[in-house]
Amino acid sequence: NECRTDDPQQLSTAIITKDALEGETIRLDCRYNPRLLDLNSNKLIFYWHRKNHLKTDPVAINENPLEIDYLIEYNTDEGIYDLIIKKAQYDRDNGQFECKIKEAGNGAEVKSRSYLVTILIPPGPPIITPNNPIAREGEKFHLNCSSEGGSPDPLIQWYRDGKLLDGQMYFGGQRNHPTINTLIIDPSLDHDRAIYKCTVWNRATPQERKLESFVSLTVHCKC
Repeated sequence: NECRTDDPQQLSTAIITKDALEGETIRLDCRYNPRLLDLNSNKLIFYWHRKNHLKTDPVAINENPLEIDYLIEYNTDEGIYDLIIKKAQYDRDNGQFECKIKEAGNGAEVKSRSYLVTILIPPGPPIITPNNPIAREGEKFHLNCSSEGGSPDPLIQWYRDGKLLDGQMYFGGQRNHPTINTLIIDPSLDHDRAIYKCTVWNRATPQERKLESFVSLTVHCKC
């Protein structure tokens, strides 16, 4: 995906998503019309910025990378200012990257290109709580299914008798924070010994390899 444009002064606002595995090499393209250099009387400065869960900082200025395992492909004749990330790491590279071209002095922005990089990590197994649920007829009951360790946040779903149920998702936002799906049940005696299934999946795993966990609900009569 190249970010060339017929208008050399046009800013790009769309965020491009990019998935990668840990250890892979990632190329983030930032292409521009070389006429930018001729149309601007002020000198242009090229930047790459990174924002992850720890901080926001510059990672390249002009042809100079500021981070180990980062490389810059910089060619003003062809309009190339690409960032190459070697040996991708979750803690360092999972986040937003932005290419910016600015005028020196006044800081006016003449070009931008944004990426959201996701370092793919399979999710942890589903954990259902309580693990031996006992409800009382007519009293709302909460079942929680959680998973952590994955990137991106997993999709967690509840099923009963093969039917998808509506639960409330709470996203962790980071791999060391659990994502939770809370199922609210209005139990009747018909629910006694019903089997509930929780599934967990994210883009790091094939659809057919969803993680599963099961629990049997006991419902006591309110009489």
